Amino acid sequence: MSRSKVLVGGALVVIVALQAGVAFAKPLTPKQWKKQGNAICTATNAKIAAIEGDVFAGTSDDAEPTDEQIQAFVVEFVPVID
Repeated sequence: MSRSKVLVGGALVVIVALQAGVAFAKPLTPKQWKKQGNAICTATNAKIAAIEGDVFAGTSDDAEPTDEQIQAFVVEFVPVID
């Protein structure tokens, strides 16, 4: 059997095992759900602030961003919110 087939087969086994683990996991309590959601939002907001700082560094708050800055921001922003 080729190495690539073994790797693909192994990857599929891992994916199925992870999915099964998620399917049989106990549901979160409302408190746990809120805590996890808040942690995700906090981390995401920090990443977005860092992107904003990098892309718009040196630009005053009242200045209009350039098209290049907007494009650079969107390119970095979309994967974070995905």
